[in-house]
Amino acid sequence: MSTPSRSENHLNSIDMTSYTNPAKRLLSVLGEASQKNPNEATGKVWSSVFGLPWDDNRADPHYVQRKLAVLREEIDLLELQMKRTAFAPEGYAQYLDRVRTTISKANLDATWKSYFQSLYSPEVQLSLLWCSQVIADEESVSMDDLADLLATIKAFRANIDSLKISEPVRDFILRQLDLIEQAIQEYPIRGGAAIRDGFHKAAAVYAGMEDAPLSNTEAENVGKVNGLFSRLGKAADGVIKADKLVTAVLNIAEKSAPATKAIAAVIDKLPGIGQ
Repeated sequence: MSTPSRSENHLNSIDMTSYTNPAKRLLSVLGEASQKNPNEATGKVWSSVFGLPWDDNRADPHYVQRKLAVLREEIDLLELQMKRTAFAPEGYAQYLDRVRTTISKANLDATWKSYFQSLYSPEVQLSLLWCSQVIADEESVSMDDLADLLATIKAFRANIDSLKISEPVRDFILRQLDLIEQAIQEYPIRGGAAIRDGFHKAAAVYAGMEDAPLSNTEAENVGKVNGLFSRLGKAADGVIKADKLVTAVLNIAEKSAPATKAIAAVIDKLPGIGQ
């Protein structure tokens, strides 16, 4: 079976850089996968799509499987959103289930072409394209801005080991860099939710940071982390509006507000948590 072309997959009808609803994100991921060598191992194809080194994941494909689990959750979200529309499930449910089952049960050692019929049949692709037009879009995020952030983080990481800083501060910096990277890397799969979750997890890390005085070098590099969160907030402004925990993190990042007090003040006001 030959590799499906974009026209056969009906992928040319949408902007493949658009990640503004679950169906568009799913089409984008499948569209990128469709361009891979059909004779490659399925695990290698998914590793490439998710930006993971296959040589590191061949023996232990945990990270590939985790990304596929995230993709499956996005299919579940798409189905839930379609159920909230006035459209009958006959137009989408069976096709989403086909994609979901294929992703869930895929043998990573099998050749990629084994799954073409399940993922790239015209009826599956047309159904996904239809869903992409039905579901409302969220605000878009500049992929160029996210790519620039990743490049900055890579350069930052390269110098971490040589910095004369305490281990708690080093751990804090590395954890926050991990969270920003994860948010950016999962954005093409999960959209704005990935970025909001990144900020939420970062809030807990900020809240857990000791209030001990920082050396000049420590303060400078914690300030760099704050700057990265500010940049992420500006790039993703449209998908983080009105989120109180995100606002708290940005207040810390932009105004150097005391972390514990800033986070605690927000948590205290959340329904079911505060008074």
